[in-house]
Amino acid sequence: MTRSPDRADSILLHAYLDGELDPANALAIERRMAADPALLAEYRRLEALQRLLRERFPHEGPSPELRARLEAAVGMKRARAQPFWRAIAASMPITAMVTGGATWIARGPEFGDPVRVSDGGAPFPGSVGDVFWGGITGPRYFFDPAEKIIGIVFAEGPSIRAAYHAELRAMVYGAMEVRK
Repeated sequence: MTRSPDRADSILLHAYLDGELDPANALAIERRMAADPALLAEYRRLEALQRLLRERFPHEGPSPELRARLEAAVGMKRARAQPFWRAIAASMPITAMVTGGATWIARGPEFGDPVRVSDGGAPFPGSVGDVFWGGITGPRYFFDPAEKIIGIVFAEGPSIRAAYHAELRAMVYGAMEVRK
């Protein structure tokens, strides 16, 4: 009897497919796939899906309307003087986005620049138009313009970043469901 991969296996497969695992964890998942036909079948399914999505849905940048809304939102309020430690804390999310964006610019647009184009099929909760990214230096962030939320995770160790990102999204969207 074969079993279907559990959530942890699914997160590891996605991380492996995206090249996010360190060499030791990549080797471990390769060995597990060699020993577990169900896990290997799931990996091949995900790989085919990724290839199909890359072919069918070329990368699209943010719309001019989104840019205008963001610029309007940033320019609306005048910042008041904040203590120094608040400035440092505020710079951390910006650093996360800059390092993630720099990684994206360095390697160029391709599948893996996830902008949700339709409901369903994504491994994470979210809305059409949401974006997430994980930078090479460790930060991961997502923003969902429809729900007006931003989530940021700082994590050392490439083998756990994807899991923390998935958990953060699950907690944020779960809390939103409880409030509704």
